[in-house]
Order: sequence, then structure tokens, then C-alpha cells
Amino acid sequence: MADREDIRIQSNDGETPLKVVLWKPSGDIRAILQISHGMVEHIERYAEFATFMADKGILVVGSDHLGHGGSVTSEDKRGYFCENDPSEVVVDDLYKIGNTVRRDYPDIPYFILGHSMGSFIVRNYITKYGAGLSGAIICGSGDIPNGAAKSGLFLIKFLELFKGGKGHSKIIDGMTIGNNDKYFKDSEYKSWLSKNQPNVEAYKADPNCGFFFTLNGYQTLMESIIKNNDDARRARTPKDLPLFIISGADCCLGEFGKGIRKIYDKYKVLGMKDIAWKLYENDRHEILNETDRDVVYNDILAWINKKTER
Repeated sequence: MADREDIRIQSNDGETPLKVVLWKPSGDIRAILQISHGMVEHIERYAEFATFMADKGILVVGSDHLGHGGSVTSEDKRGYFCENDPSEVVVDDLYKIGNTVRRDYPDIPYFILGHSMGSFIVRNYITKYGAGLSGAIICGSGDIPNGAAKSGLFLIKFLELFKGGKGHSKIIDGMTIGNNDKYFKDSEYKSWLSKNQPNVEAYKADPNCGFFFTLNGYQTLMESIIKNNDDARRARTPKDLPLFIISGADCCLGEFGKGIRKIYDKYKVLGMKDIAWKLYENDRHEILNETDRDVVYNDILAWINKKTER
């Protein structure tokens, strides 16, 4: 059985104690996997996956980003990151958390996984800190056109002049994730998140999920996407860093597979030496919570095992 430890690590915003959870193997630790969760959710939703990995000898560390879950210090900061350079602060937070954990396990292979918004954060992370990793997993990501992201950021910053960073906008919400369910309106399971109905119902019932993102939150997301689209920045990714890109074939954020292929091609053209991708048929956005999640879990485990056998 995995042992759980809850700790707090100070964010690089200079004021927020971040909630951090470690799921530790009861025996030898073969690898460490850090998780960067998605937008308007929290790290506890990854407990089943983390426990599975810990039972296989992999220590899992996950944290609630600024403005999410147990890292929310006041209700007006729910969905709010920080005022200054939030898209860099959230990357540096992951690095600080990773360094804190690695001090106790300096010689253990270290991996990172980012899901959805967390995948955009991780894609920036590996351009800055990729040299210290044994591999990265990009899960449930998308290839958002730069024009759309820049237009969105312009509108967000305009609205912030009137509403402030902690303000909200139904317009921005509708332009991003607010209308994603429309792709599945004629299906038996109408949520874009997954076809796993209990998972969707649990998400809807969770006060730490699906809340109204702030303008600052959307600013952070758009800035992260724009940085992902910067060819020169992406070229800083270490060419020998193993990458595993995974998504549901029915994930609308990944353009039903097309966007995932675009992401793969962008890394491939850099000359990266070890890159793989996989689509899971009939799965939607949250493949770690889908009905066939055991297949996804075992694929991630097999990939990590392969990278640690070198």
C-alpha cells in the first residue's frame, strides 16, 4: 500500500503556501513522477492514478496550482494565479516543488506529467528545466493557433482594465471551455470531459472543480499557449528528452487527434530523438479518469519502466 504525505511549499508568488501531496511506495522507489493538473480542478482527482503508480514503485508528487484546490487562500483567489508573470511563476513553482522532493532522492529518475492546462505548463517547463528530467508526458493537450490565443489575451487584458484580474467574464468562458459539451450533444454521454458518467457527476458535485475561472486565470492560460507556440522557445527543449504524448481520440481540445499529431510534428521537426504518441479510441479529454483508464495507467507505467531500464 502507498503511504501518503501532505506538505506545504511556498509559491514563487511570495505569499501562498501550495498544497503538495506525495504518494510514496512502501518499498523501493524506482522513479519519481510529478503531476501538473488541469484547469479548474485539483490534485486529489489524481489519487487513484497516483496510488496505482506508487504501488508499482513510483513516488508520485502532485500539487494544487495557485488558485486551485488546497492552494486557495481566500475565495476571491479561486481561479486566480498571481499578479506578476503568472505563466512563469506556475512553471517555477513546479520546479521548486520538484527540487524539494529530489533533495531526498537525488539519484532517482525524475519524470513529469501535465494534463490539459497542466500540459501547456509542462510544455513550457521542459524548455526551461527539461535538462533535469528523465522524461515528460503530455496528456490531453492541444495545438491552439497563435492568432486565437493572442486575440484572446488582448480581450482578456482589455476586460481586466475594468474588472481586474480577479474578475470574471462569461464571454471568455464561452470562447474557451464553456461550449465544449456541444461536440457531444447528440451522444449518450454529453460531457466533453469523459464518457465515464460517475466521473462527470463527481466533477460537477465537487466545489473545487468547474468553478468560474478569473480573467487572470485565463491570462495565465493564454500566455502559456503563446509561449508554447514560440518556435525559438520550443527549440530550447533538450533534444534527448523522452516525450510521451497521449490523448483521447475523441478529445475536442486535441481536435479529435489532429491537434495531437501537430504537437508531435512540432517536436519531431526539432530533431528530438525519443518521442512517441498514442490516441485512445473512444476516449475523451480526461483519459486518466476514463472507463479504460487502467489501459492508460499501464501504458504510462510501461513507458516509464522502459526509460528507467537504460
